[in-house]
Amino acid sequence: MHKDSFIRLAILEDIPELANIHKRSYSKEHLTSLLPLSDLEDYYAFFLENGNEIILYEDQNIMSFVLIVDYSSFDNTANPINNIGPRIRVIVKSPFRSMKWIIQKILKRSQQKSNCPVRILSLVTDVGQKGKGLGIQLVDECEKMLKNKGVENIGCSIRKSNKASNSLFVKRGYEIEYEASNTYHYVKGL
Repeated sequence: MHKDSFIRLAILEDIPELANIHKRSYSKEHLTSLLPLSDLEDYYAFFLENGNEIILYEDQNIMSFVLIVDYSSFDNTANPINNIGPRIRVIVKSPFRSMKWIIQKILKRSQQKSNCPVRILSLVTDVGQKGKGLGIQLVDECEKMLKNKGVENIGCSIRKSNKASNSLFVKRGYEIEYEASNTYHYVKGL
């Protein structure tokens, strides 16, 4: 790590920069890449406002971040979409009907077969910062933080076509929990 860089938890004021990094970094095959910046800001704010955490790597500017979602923070007796806060209560004009629909799809897809409620939902490194080991540092920090909180397992879902991310998580000890048509779903004991 560079002497002026550090890892910290994100705050709501970081959301616009996180949305910009997301927009620049995600491939066009990813569902959220087609969203306008305002929708991406609502997307990250929703998770941050609902007790989830974003850990980021910063060196004057945010260079990389990881979104950790604890599905147990959502009311399991009801549809997770009912927990969406006021920032996302209106229907957003987007290619996918609404922001609520997108978050519902993400939550349901990740919960379908996994017994692991704590998951890395996004690991994003800004385009010019890829290949510098920032993702590895953030995953390690995420695991350490979760272990200190008593979390026993962590999971993530990665498109099969995303060779770099699949390689990173396998090298960090993640094992395939189950496989879908285009996605590997990993889990790791902490």
